[in-house]
Amino acid sequence: MPTASTDTDALRVLVVDDSAPLRERVCLALSQAGLTVVGEAVDGAHALVQVEAQRPDVILMDLCMPGMDGVQATRTLLRRHPDTRVVLWSGETDAHLASAVYDSGAHAGLAKGIQTTELIATLRRVFETRSRTEKDTAAAT
Repeated sequence: MPTASTDTDALRVLVVDDSAPLRERVCLALSQAGLTVVGEAVDGAHALVQVEAQRPDVILMDLCMPGMDGVQATRTLLRRHPDTRVVLWSGETDAHLASAVYDSGAHAGLAKGIQTTELIATLRRVFETRSRTEKDTAAAT
C-alpha cells in the first residue's frame, strides 16, 4: 500500500476536477514540476475511492462538481484521513471560495486562473505545513 511522502520533492498529488482537459493540463504541469500525480478523479465520490487507493499527500479539489462537490468531499476526506491536505480551487468569486475553504476545513483555496508556479508553490506550502506539524509533534513525545 502506498504511503505518504516525507519529502516535498516526492509530493504525491491527487487531482479532482470534472473537466478532463483541465485535469490533463494540470497533471502534466505538476509532473513537469517534479510532483508525483498519483491519480485523477472526476467528482467527490471518485476522489474518496482514489484517496483510499493512492494515499496522496495533497488533493487539488475542484469546488463545483456534479454529484458530491468539493466541500462535501473535503469534509468526508478529512474525517477519514485527517493528515491529508486539501487545496480547493474554483472559478467562483473570492468570497465564495474563502467561505468554502472555511466550511470544508480545506487548507487553502485557489482561483483556477492562477499561474502554474503559484499552484505548485501552494501545493508545496500546504504539504510543508503538515510536515512541520508532524515533526513538532514527534519532537514533543
